[in-house]
Amino acid sequence: MPPKKRSKRGQASARASTAAVRGVNGTTGYLALPIELHAEIISHLPKYPICCEAPEKSDYDKQGRDRHFTLHSLSRVCHALRVACLPYLWEGIEVYEGFKIPGKGTRLGKIPIFLSTVTVPTTTIPNARASRNYAEELLRQLEVVTVRNPALAKHVKFVVSVYFLIRVVSDEVILENVHRFMNVTLTPISLTAVREELIRCLPLFPNLTTVRMIIWRCWEIYAGPQDITLPQIRTLYLNGAAAWLANKCPNARSIAFTSEQELSVCQDAFYWLNEAKAVGKSLEVLGLFPYHHRSDFVGKLWAHFPSLRDVTVDCYMFRTTVGIVNPDYRTDPLSKLENLQIIRIRADLHIGYNSPRVYDVRPKEPPLDEQETYYEWAQKTLLKVQERDKLEKRVYFTRPTGEYKLLIMNVGRPVEEKILRQSL
Repeated sequence: MPPKKRSKRGQASARASTAAVRGVNGTTGYLALPIELHAEIISHLPKYPICCEAPEKSDYDKQGRDRHFTLHSLSRVCHALRVACLPYLWEGIEVYEGFKIPGKGTRLGKIPIFLSTVTVPTTTIPNARASRNYAEELLRQLEVVTVRNPALAKHVKFVVSVYFLIRVVSDEVILENVHRFMNVTLTPISLTAVREELIRCLPLFPNLTTVRMIIWRCWEIYAGPQDITLPQIRTLYLNGAAAWLANKCPNARSIAFTSEQELSVCQDAFYWLNEAKAVGKSLEVLGLFPYHHRSDFVGKLWAHFPSLRDVTVDCYMFRTTVGIVNPDYRTDPLSKLENLQIIRIRADLHIGYNSPRVYDVRPKEPPLDEQETYYEWAQKTLLKVQERDKLEKRVYFTRPTGEYKLLIMNVGRPVEEKILRQSL
């Protein structure tokens, strides 16, 4: 006689009662969504705008904190959200004034450093403990993405490296799609050591596309390392002392000065322009560049950058270089650029017009008739190029009020002109 089997009715009843108490899966707590769906939702978080203005004129600090703290909180909820949030959380290496240090609940304080009190990089500065906190936090974040979890290094695409010997600020950056970035502040207390660690990490970011670097009057690190090449970088924002990085980026497509506020007081203009030539044939976009020593540079622009298609100029450059106001320059060097498509005229830049460091002292703002002369010149210059390539041309004219005028020129079509209130 076969053995009597034990009934499973009791086990089924127990499972049914347990399910009744717990409810249907997914109705309580956090939804068990696929990781791909979590990543899709997180990817729609607001992106950062790009701006080279003074940080006190922007809302980057609030946007950066909100994004960082949101991702940091979500990554600590559960494993699924952690896997989805970590790549976006480590898009940015951020160490700036007011940054909340994870795990400590404290914020990085302001370091009162002023130009008149700083003479050499080793100068003793107030609040040395706060300065040390900046360096320690930056090194901690670099260690996470390069040592503890090297897989996160591939998500870094944007670097903003600031070596400040004057004051501590935060800078704005741009993200297109899922561009990653680094926003850091390096203080004099450990400037050389932290800078070397940052340089060591740059080649470890294979998807790095954009770098913004500022070094303020730090002569002991004026020259860059000799044994580093960064072919993945496409966009550079550099001040005079950081211009050596252009030599390390053979595939750079765009280069510009870091901040329009510092253009008139740049004492390294010749060095910046000389290093910018190293980019050579790959350069397509030239943003704002220093005022001094620009005559020869602009006159041979077509020879230095034959692939240039987008140029930004300012009113001071028109007065001293192009030849509209200054009779010493009769030629139009920009019309020799065979691939030129866009000219951006910045009539809203006032800084430096009354500065004693600027050679040609002018009124604070150019008169309206002079501004219109610049606008007409840009149109004629692009029409000369259009006769050769038959492609669309554009002129962006930013007024002192912040409004800008857009001119679109197509072959066989009437010129289209738009006036927009949003500044470039």
